[in-house]
Amino acid sequence: MELSIKIETKTTGINICVEGMDWKETRLRDFYEGEIQIQEMLKGIGHELTRQLLEEKRDEAEKQENIPTILSRKTEASEGCYHSLYGEVSVSRHLYQSSAGGKTVCPLEDACHLKFGSATPLLAELIAWKLSSQTPAEIRADFQKSHRLNSSTHYLNEIGQRVGAIALKQEEASICRVPKVEPQSIQVIASGMDGTTMPIVGEAYKEAMSGTIALYDELGQRQTTQ
Repeated sequence: MELSIKIETKTTGINICVEGMDWKETRLRDFYEGEIQIQEMLKGIGHELTRQLLEEKRDEAEKQENIPTILSRKTEASEGCYHSLYGEVSVSRHLYQSSAGGKTVCPLEDACHLKFGSATPLLAELIAWKLSSQTPAEIRADFQKSHRLNSSTHYLNEIGQRVGAIALKQEEASICRVPKVEPQSIQVIASGMDGTTMPIVGEAYKEAMSGTIALYDELGQRQTTQ
């Protein structure tokens, strides 16, 4: 079924026009077939809305000057293909590069947090979450059945690795962060025990004990806890 989705923005909402679907005929069909057609229609609407969200973040400026190196817009816009929960979405966008050449920058991808390869943040989040309890083959079957989305196991693994690499960098940046307090203002150091959850292989998440160190000033105000 090929649908044509037209979305008109209003002040307090949007109007969605779906062409290519005979709703009267659909209502007379088997109920399950009707559900499948509704699923296809909702996927088409999600695809069109995602495309519009991406287009809204495009930057057409001649130069990018709010960064250390001034970048100039490349002459021709190029097509960017991104994978969303509603299928592949193509958007024309500009790339920027310094006068010395080198790496190109895409403001649209920065604005939409497209740092997981070609996957949108929502799709990357779902893939990473599912990989914690399912195999790539199971996720592929899941996406096909629940979202009419075709993905290869290689692609699912790749996105999972990208999400993991970003999470690891964030974790490394937060480990042993030195608290910003004046050493001379600290009068009391208190140690304690707290509870947290941690992943156990083959047993999901379980509660575990952790130690804490708190620093207090002369007025008894807690300055930080590590």
